[in-house]
Amino acid sequence: GSLFKCYTWVPFQMLDAGGPAIVGDGGVPELVIFGGKSWITPDKPTLVDMPAGAMVVPNIDGVDDGTPGLLPVYGTNGGNTPVIVNNDYTALQREVSTVGGLIRQQTRQQSCTAKEIALQQFILSKI
Repeated sequence: GSLFKCYTWVPFQMLDAGGPAIVGDGGVPELVIFGGKSWITPDKPTLVDMPAGAMVVPNIDGVDDGTPGLLPVYGTNGGNTPVIVNNDYTALQREVSTVGGLIRQQTRQQSCTAKEIALQQFILSKI
């Protein structure tokens, strides 16, 4: 079977089973609600390990006080305070790029070592 279940789009999607899910694939941030907390996904396709029972709102522009599962957030002035989330993955991208460079360097070194060993074995077989 497939690694991912295919879900039909609904305004608020409840993921009963949880597990791997792709969010942000519509090019817009999505809102994930779970356990009285919520977070906003990137606007790029992102693989996440979604907790069982999480609810995904496919477009944060549609989120209002009537969105199921959201708890009101009260500020010091007694009104609702907007929560701004910045999903900045610049540092992660830099780290992944560095790891990729190290893997390429290690692969080249292993290739050179293998060629040196093959040459030494060839020379020893001719002696």
